Amino acid sequence: MQHFQRDIVRGVEGYIVTGFKQVEIGTKLSEDSRKYGTENTCTSGTTLSKAALGFSRARAQMEKERGNLLKALGTQVAEPLRAMVMGAPLEDARHLAQRYDRMCARGRSTGC
Repeated sequence: MQHFQRDIVRGVEGYIVTGFKQVEIGTKLSEDSRKYGTENTCTSGTTLSKAALGFSRARAQMEKERGNLLKALGTQVAEPLRAMVMGAPLEDARHLAQRYDRMCARGRSTGC
């Protein structure tokens, strides 16, 4: 069960990392589209320039929202999940230590 939980944590973290790479690519596409729409002198003011600028604005907003979603997924899902899974062995060790202490308390006469 522990391995399965760790695999889930790795999967979520991988999804977040891959998502941020895609956000970087989408942001670059948005910037390039904006540059094309504003700097291309032969098409300035044409339908193609206007479409490139509109696409750029829409893509930039989408990537911003996607970045926010990935940040929230990281802080509200991945981090608590990682803490829960990675903290389990420590918690198990505490429980074992408590059980050992209780056993020793009962059996002091046996030399524990």
